[in-house]
Amino acid sequence: MSINIQLPDGSERELADGATAYDLAESISPNLAKVVLAAKVNGQIHDFHTPLPDKAEVFLLKSGTEDALAVQRHSGAHILAGAVKRIFGPDVRFGIGPAIADGFYYDLELPRKISDEDLPKIEAEMRKIIAEDVPFTREDLPKSEVIGRMKEMGQNYKLEILEGIGGET
Repeated sequence: MSINIQLPDGSERELADGATAYDLAESISPNLAKVVLAAKVNGQIHDFHTPLPDKAEVFLLKSGTEDALAVQRHSGAHILAGAVKRIFGPDVRFGIGPAIADGFYYDLELPRKISDEDLPKIEAEMRKIIAEDVPFTREDLPKSEVIGRMKEMGQNYKLEILEGIGGET
């Protein structure tokens, strides 16, 4: 079985069922697949590894575009959270970590105040995480499972956020 994808120039591409934006980019050019960060699928930004729906309109996002910058900033927030957790340990409590117009941030509760001396350590740890080149993965889980995980980890701020989100996943 196959899917048909519409490209911004109006052309169509036929791909195997379950194909991702990465597969689409690679079918166009292996070099393109190396520089694409994410995709806009039917107007919504998706990661590179989510299966594409049939008849989707897909725009591949490369560095240098506003949408790609938002993806990079979002990724930066996740990398920051990982670095802080490595340095400060399991007692870190996470709130929100959004991309914003001029960067990103993360609301956190730490076992102690961050000092000026901590900032280069956090930056170095972020660079280390980036160098590890571990891909971001997305999991769609039942909301009840996510709530259970957050309770186990003591992530009370994440639980508050989850309470305000509708749906079951």
